[in-house]
Amino acid sequence: MLTPLHNQTADRILAHYGTENQKIQAVQELSELILLLTRRADQITSQFCEDVTSELADCYIMLRQVQTMYGITDAAITEQIDRKELRQLERIDREILHYDP
Repeated sequence: MLTPLHNQTADRILAHYGTENQKIQAVQELSELILLLTRRADQITSQFCEDVTSELADCYIMLRQVQTMYGITDAAITEQIDRKELRQLERIDREILHYDP
């Protein structure tokens, strides 16, 4: 999904604004998504979807910068995602197995 150009852009933005400023910006962008989802989660309109898409893009940009700040590789993130998704699927399977209506 993200390209080498995104990595270069993250590097340039971090160099210009600095890591401390961008950490604060990351928190602000993530907060905006949280607020949007909690305030309007029951109003699924085309405008809402556009707003969510925009906020997700902001979050992806900031998360890429955080990843760059700490030298975290895409492979390390993918490994964590795979592990966490597998763990959640195992939980679901256990819930289904022990479901007793």
